[in-house]
Order: sequence, then structure tokens, then C-alpha cells
Amino acid sequence: YNEWYLHYAEDRIGFRQEAIRFYTKAVHSLFHEFAEELHMYGKEDYVFPADEGYIQSYQHLNTDEELIDSLAVYLQNTNEYLKAKNIPFVFMICPDKKSIYGEYFPDYIHVDKTKQDTLSLLAGKLDKAEVPYVIPVEEFREAAKTARIYNKKYDSAHWNDFGAFYGVQLVGEKFRSQGSSAPVLQEKDYVLSFEEMKTME
Repeated sequence: YNEWYLHYAEDRIGFRQEAIRFYTKAVHSLFHEFAEELHMYGKEDYVFPADEGYIQSYQHLNTDEELIDSLAVYLQNTNEYLKAKNIPFVFMICPDKKSIYGEYFPDYIHVDKTKQDTLSLLAGKLDKAEVPYVIPVEEFREAAKTARIYNKKYDSAHWNDFGAFYGVQLVGEKFRSQGSSAPVLQEKDYVLSFEEMKTME
């Protein structure tokens, strides 16, 4: 019934989209908040996802060690299988925006520093399992000093093209360190251009 009424309203209520857009802009202009609950502002107008799991991950409250153990065993088995076939293997995890730009997270959201974050825990287990990996938190934090690798507002959760470039470049370097002849991306191979996005994705 809800779906039927939604379609009925979309088809028959005039200026519905305009009214929603007006309401969204009004809430943002008057209160500097989002009319929906999917996003939140951090410091200096950085936008982050606002879902409960994302925030708990930032706080180190939902790290599932059993799941991480299972993943480490799976990756160890994958690596050994491919090594037996002389196929190089590198596991990569793309860190999310809060892992790199955590200093812009809202001050009222606190981190439990007695607990380890998911990416650090996973890295430790992959080291023990001798699985080649790229979890570029430190590298990305260093790169973020000179380039914006996650957008300030637009597409609030994912890396932008700079982040993707650096991430794939690090994977190429990791393959090279294992003796692979895989090419490593270079900035000179690309034409750099910028596009300003005025609305959020």
C-alpha cells in the first residue's frame, strides 16, 4: 500500500519535487543541517555519512574480530593457492573517509581508544598470515597533506579520482616488490582536469 500511495502522490501532486527541494534547501540554509538522516556535517563543513554503523566504526565499537579472523584465513588460503600456481596476489582495502580525515569528524562523537580499529586489527592478522596487502591509511594521510583524495562534500563516503589513482599505484608498487612486471601508474600517463560539483551525489 505504501508503494501504491507513493506512486499515486508522485503522479498527482503538483510541484512535489520542487516542494521537497525547497524544504531541503530551507532546512540547510536556516539550520545548517540535512533534511535527511543519511549525512552529517563535521568540522569545516566536511560531510560524512551519518548511519549508525559508520559512526560506531569510527568509535571502534563494532569491530568484529571473529569475522576478521575468518577473512584472514580466507585470504591466507587464497594467497597460498595462487602462490602454488606462480600467480602473484595482493589484497587491498580502500580506507573510508573517516579513516583519513578523522580530524574533521564532529567533536561530540568520541572514540573508544581502548579498542583497536578494524583496519589495524586486520593488518596485524594479515602480517601474521604473511598475506601481501595494501591498507593505505598512513600513505593516504600523507597524500592528503598535498591533495584532496576524498571530496569535502560531494560523494561523502568514497575516494575521488586522486584517491583511486594513489590506491592503484600502491597496489602496482606492491606487485613490483614481489617481482611482478605489472606496470605502476604514473601521473604523467594522465591528463589532469577538475570538475566542480555543486550538489551532493
